[in-house]
Amino acid sequence: MQLSKFLAIFSSVLITAGCGGNNTEQAKPEAKSSSASAQISTPVDIDITTPDRALKSYWKVQDQIRAEHFAHYNAQLPTFHRTQASAEKVMTGTAFNDVKVKPGTLESFTRDIIDVKVESESRAVIIASIKNSTPIPAGAELSKYQEQSRNEGDKYKYVLEKSQPGWQIAEIWDFKTYTSPPGWSKIIPGDGKPFVSSSTYEGR
Repeated sequence: MQLSKFLAIFSSVLITAGCGGNNTEQAKPEAKSSSASAQISTPVDIDITTPDRALKSYWKVQDQIRAEHFAHYNAQLPTFHRTQASAEKVMTGTAFNDVKVKPGTLESFTRDIIDVKVESESRAVIIASIKNSTPIPAGAELSKYQEQSRNEGDKYKYVLEKSQPGWQIAEIWDFKTYTSPPGWSKIIPGDGKPFVSSSTYEGR
């Protein structure tokens, strides 16, 4: 089971600092050594005085959340392996090795702020490009789509609103290239309706 799949099941929690100069962010969250229980790390420094600083603070928070989920996941590996012990009796060695819970990979991202538009005293829109910069495992083969995605990244649009505390993320949109025509699609907040899954993946 990959870390991304575990996190999708375990928790759907929804990300670096400084403003000016360099608008490229290298997300390198530190994975703390895991104990029997996941440790809560020190809150990150938050700066919401400007739209771009607020976005970078959001990215920092996201990276910290992912790092703590990663630590918790790896801390639970012995429990997962004990639970999976029975599966080894009903599967061949090759099949079991393919589904056996393995240490997760903490992904890293490169984020670039492309454009910042302050539309009013209380609203701003930021366009950013995000690339997955996680090292490619030895022996892995990338599809043409994966190679293009890692090289070009994906575009995201962040709508920020200014209130008494400062600038805050109000909406997140991603740019879908596979729709006709391509365009922006809002991903946060959702429509508020309960999620209904039709996937059979976990029941295979």
